Amino acid sequence: MRFITLAILLGLVTVSACSTPSTQTDLSSTGTHQASTLVPDYLSANQGCGVVVGGVGSRFDDQKTGESWHRANQQITGYLYDILEHEGFKVTSLVVPPNETSEGVKTLVTEALARNRCNRIIQIAHFVNEDDKGPYFLFNVSIQHIELDRSRPTGSSGTSVVSVGDYSRDYRYPLTPASLDALFTGMFANSAYLDLKNSGALEPLQRSRGSVAFLSLAEISAFPQLTCAPDADSRTEVRARHIAVAAFTRDTLAGKKATPEELRSAYRKLEVARRALLGGESFETVWAKYSDSSTSDGSSGGDLGFFKRNVMVPEFDKVAFCLSVGEVSPVVRTVFGFHLIQVTGVRN
Repeated sequence: MRFITLAILLGLVTVSACSTPSTQTDLSSTGTHQASTLVPDYLSANQGCGVVVGGVGSRFDDQKTGESWHRANQQITGYLYDILEHEGFKVTSLVVPPNETSEGVKTLVTEALARNRCNRIIQIAHFVNEDDKGPYFLFNVSIQHIELDRSRPTGSSGTSVVSVGDYSRDYRYPLTPASLDALFTGMFANSAYLDLKNSGALEPLQRSRGSVAFLSLAEISAFPQLTCAPDADSRTEVRARHIAVAAFTRDTLAGKKATPEELRSAYRKLEVARRALLGGESFETVWAKYSDSSTSDGSSGGDLGFFKRNVMVPEFDKVAFCLSVGEVSPVVRTVFGFHLIQVTGVRN
């Protein structure tokens, strides 16, 4: 199996961004940069934005196999970026094209770091290999920060820096059909985010207000602004499907009252799911990845069939009889939790 080593170039700085901590490199002068150029101040900042880098990992002789694993990595990278952004972290994303050369990777990541004035890398790498335990696949999630190497003076050839590994975790699975079938990239990204958060490795990332992390519980629970379909008032029945995440407003036989953190987590999960739907992913696929079994209907894909007015809880009912056919609702809260609703048919 052949692997990519990810090396990062930044202006007059070269950074090795492998998972191992404390790597050190020099940069040779290239292009029009001059030795007198000042080192960007964001490189030494205590807090900074991050580039979520995906697409890095094993290379395969079989093109279709390589594309399949690259696509899984790309999905995880996108979902993790969405979650970080919704949580208020200042991040941008970059997915390295499949079979990109080392020099090409350097150029792409250099531009992303410099363009966004970032000094941190959140990397998702995928590997497929075999050892004495048998074939396996592995995703590695790591964070590195870039800092100046003050022990080495800046010379005409550029500036020396070190890339320090703040966090690295491997997620290993046996390479079996069952493991592959059970891999939902969105759920994996959510689990990886929680591990990152609990580790404290995200604390140095800058945060911006206005995201889910800074929304009040009242804002999360507020009924969404809707523009109803022209025939909304004449509808007698609608057919709808939903993606739901449990977050109960009080203790019930089905579950305990959700904590503030659980409320935000459920809301964030459906915001990410909604973005996937609006991005073109099928409802069935997103439902399978995100909907809780405790609030859905077995293998029905969330389909509720036709129902009359006042059958569902009030918030759900109001949205379902308002939406245009095919429209995906904003996140809606009910006593059971949060929902994304899509109307698939009407009877007037």
